[in-house]
Amino acid sequence: MKIERFKYYSQEEKAMITKESIIPYVGTDSFKFLSKMEDVKSFLKSNKIPYTEEIQSNKGCVPDVPWTLLHIKESITLIFAKERLWEIYLEKGFSGQLPNGVKIGMPLLEAQKMDPTLKFDEWNEEFQSENGYWLEDDLDDGTVLSITIYIKEVENDDAFYSYRWAE
Repeated sequence: MKIERFKYYSQEEKAMITKESIIPYVGTDSFKFLSKMEDVKSFLKSNKIPYTEEIQSNKGCVPDVPWTLLHIKESITLIFAKERLWEIYLEKGFSGQLPNGVKIGMPLLEAQKMDPTLKFDEWNEEFQSENGYWLEDDLDDGTVLSITIYIKEVENDDAFYSYRWAE
């Protein structure tokens, strides 16, 4: 079975990327984990979706593998290592939702009722779910500020930092 990595949108549909389904360990409707960065950039350019690029050097980390971040208008950040998409950070301009109904802007208490596995991580200062995502909360109003999804290997430091998943 072939997995379609990218959808192509008409001019009217471009805003749809900020309304897509969020699928832990898989990606969104348009952005699938382990996609090549050049393919994602090509998709963004062909659909005239503006983005900025940032490199995090990760100097001093073992191993020293830089990460590339593609920022799409205050809504989606796509994070790559060794040219492969491994994390997607979604924020205020994104209105899609997780399979359990959790979405940005909803009350955190409601999200915790929908996913009882959400636990606060003091070190990272975010709520982590056993279902493959993290939530950041807005301390001012008690709502979900962001949702982060990632590849399964992130849950195991040895598996993630070996970067074998990117080969």
